[in-house]
This record gives sequence, structure tokens and C-alpha cells, in this order.
Amino acid sequence: MLSGLGALLTAATALYALLHAYPEWVEREQYRRKAEKAEKILTCFYEGEQCLRSIRSPLLLAAELEAARKALGDASMEFGSSPSNKEVEREVYQDRFSEHKKYWERLYAMFPIAKLSFDTVVYDSLKVISDVANEVLNAAQSLPNISEEDASTWRGILIHTGGPDDKITSRIKSAEAKLVDALGEYCR
Repeated sequence: MLSGLGALLTAATALYALLHAYPEWVEREQYRRKAEKAEKILTCFYEGEQCLRSIRSPLLLAAELEAARKALGDASMEFGSSPSNKEVEREVYQDRFSEHKKYWERLYAMFPIAKLSFDTVVYDSLKVISDVANEVLNAAQSLPNISEEDASTWRGILIHTGGPDDKITSRIKSAEAKLVDALGEYCR
């Protein structure tokens, strides 16, 4: 009888310990999972910043220009014309975007995670990368259809200068500050 009572007391003690430890474990596990998501979102943001810097590079490499001319030349031969410089420039930017296709897929996969797991600040900050990318791509696609005078304005969107007049970089840096502030507790 005493051994039965001892077993019952042991089971009761184990149950009591489990009931008190479980909520703490759940809380730690939820925090760990949120920290992993925050880390992935920040990594994705910084990778997007690098992709956009690469895409917006003011250097148009000879190999890029040649590949663009070849792609456009093959297409324009059907119509009996040669591509303009602005068409070649557009093709270079579009090729640069295509090189980062896997990144854009990862970025769009992060949107639901950001929206469901964190405040709207996180989602909105991450979305800045997508919005800027769309603006840059639209600017590139518009180049052949606008005057040379207007092209300089569009190139302001396309070309990364990093200076104080670079509104695109300023928007990204502002979003970065908000994102780091919102996720900082999870990524320190």
C-alpha cells in the first residue's frame, strides 16, 4: 500500500512540474520560432537591397551590352531594324532582374510570413523592396518610349548613386530602419 501511495505522489509531483513547465516551454518555443522568422525576413530584406544595388549599378558591362544587343538584334532582324541605345539599356536592366529571379520568389514567399507573424510595419518595410523593384523595372521598360530629356529623370530611378539625391536608396534605408526597429528584439 505504501508503494502505491509513493507511486501516486511521484505521478502527482511529475504532473505538477509538467503543468508549470509547459507554459514556459511553449512561450520559449513561440519566441524561438518568431526569432527564426524575423531572421529570415531581415536576411531577405538585406539580400533585396543588394539585388537592387546590383540591378541599379551605373556600370553597363560590355558583356551585358553585347548580350542585350544580340538578344535585341535577333528579334529586330525580323522587323528589319536595329535596336536603339535605349532599347539595349532596357534589355540590360531586364536581364539583371532575370538574374535575380530566385530572390524575387523568396521575397514574395516572405510576405505572408511577415503579415501573419508581425506588425504591419514589418510587412510594409519588406514591401518597399518589391515596390522599388517594380519602379525600377517600369523605368527600364519605359526608356525606349520617352524623349532623351525625360530619360534622364527615369535614369535617376534606374541608377544607384548612393548619394543624398538618390531617393530610391533613401526609401530603402528608411524601411530598413523601421524593420530593424520592429524586429530588433528577436535578432540581437
